[in-house]
Amino acid sequence: MQRNHSMSDSSHDVHASRRLTQRFVAWSFAIASSLPTTGMVALRPSPAWSQEDTDAPAQKVENKSDQPTPQDVQRLIQEQQFDQAATIIDAALAEQPTNPRWMSLDSQLNIYLLRLQPEQGVARMRRQIESVLNSEELTARDAARVSTMLRYLASYPNPMPADEKLQLVDQAIAKVQPALFGGSFLPDLVEIKGRLLLQAGRAEEAKQVLDQLVEESQQAAQSGQPQDVSSFVRAVTNYASLLGDTYPEESKQLQEEAEGLVRQLLASDNPQPSAFALLLNLKMPSISRSLYTAPREADAELKDLEELLASLKEKLGEDDASLRNYERSLSSYRSRLEAALKREELIGTMAPEIEADAFVGQEPVTMADLKGKVVLLDFWAVWCGPCIATFPHLIEWHDKYADKGLVILGATRYYGYVWDDETNRAVRGDGEVDRQAELAMLERFRQEHGLRHGFFVTPRDSDYSQKFYVTGIPQAVLIDKEGKIQMIRVGSGEANAHALEEKIQELLGL
Repeated sequence: MQRNHSMSDSSHDVHASRRLTQRFVAWSFAIASSLPTTGMVALRPSPAWSQEDTDAPAQKVENKSDQPTPQDVQRLIQEQQFDQAATIIDAALAEQPTNPRWMSLDSQLNIYLLRLQPEQGVARMRRQIESVLNSEELTARDAARVSTMLRYLASYPNPMPADEKLQLVDQAIAKVQPALFGGSFLPDLVEIKGRLLLQAGRAEEAKQVLDQLVEESQQAAQSGQPQDVSSFVRAVTNYASLLGDTYPEESKQLQEEAEGLVRQLLASDNPQPSAFALLLNLKMPSISRSLYTAPREADAELKDLEELLASLKEKLGEDDASLRNYERSLSSYRSRLEAALKREELIGTMAPEIEADAFVGQEPVTMADLKGKVVLLDFWAVWCGPCIATFPHLIEWHDKYADKGLVILGATRYYGYVWDDETNRAVRGDGEVDRQAELAMLERFRQEHGLRHGFFVTPRDSDYSQKFYVTGIPQAVLIDKEGKIQMIRVGSGEANAHALEEKIQELLGL
């Protein structure tokens, strides 16, 4: 089992962790010895922490190899030794405030804390934000750091009350606005405020804040200057992301106006690749949404972008690295779209016969056995987080509609997983996993998640999923009482769940 393999690896990690802890203690002692004997504790690095200070007294840190490195701190974060990691990061940033590696580690630590120790994460970020906002001078780097931390607080679930978050954002806006660089960060802070107001259920206030931001950038964008158009595009995409579902017409009009301005930039005698990036920012969200629900609409939009990119390459030449990146991005969407178009062609056709090596929690069935039933065929895997996210809906639908003619049937394949009794979860096994062991894991997995429906495992050499053009899971296929495919949805989420349940009710005649 993978568990045994992990345990053998962990002994090495334990020794490495102990060595790192010893180095941390020695380093901390060196710092403490370099501090003046005052009534305060201001943990800052000793001169030996800085590579530039080569004349530092040897007794402060006798061996430079004992100085924690970014790699050491990365390990501490991964091992959840957050206090030690924070001490090192804070000291390093005090000495090298613009070092991108330490700034990145600081952001990583804050995210880990918000996710795993939210109270500590909130307290740490609150201290950092208030320290910057209470300082006499504000640099662009400080403004960027505050903006990033406030975005974390707005994006990750945490115990800080919404009113307190809004108060910090307002303080940041007041501090940033008078600065010469305020225009660079103010839109971000205003967008964060709008997001927080929505989270607090204050939608009208959020709309007022975002409307003002859009209006100001809209007026500036009439200059046609790339920087002003870029600001308008950013405001519009944020507006669409936050308010698009509530105010679809306004959002659509703004996006069309922004798209028109971007296309003017691209039609100029000297178009810049960055203008195409703006167009991608505007168009890709709608293409992504319609990829699985309206693939022909997505196809038309994607063809337009492909033709525009080809024209741009003719003007700027084939060697532009940015254009090659955009081309790869479009190519990735194109391959996903081709599969989506093929899935759409399956609508109205007879579902292929079930190919099963074994059934779990379910008597063996064929498509003939299921005639007269509405079937929800769910392609999934034990390692798939989005698949597991759909389980509450599947359980609910079984309870509501099973006695009305709905059959939910999962379809998976052998992935080499077994059940780990110690962790009470499915884990990847060592080497080739016995068929019976994997089937036993699936039954245990089904029980642990409280699933009401059964599923089948396809033979190892089966192309059953390819017949449904499965390129991502979960993929749900709704089959009517005559055995014809009526709907295919890829992915989890409330929009897909709502569409599937509506179709289930329709096919059941409810």
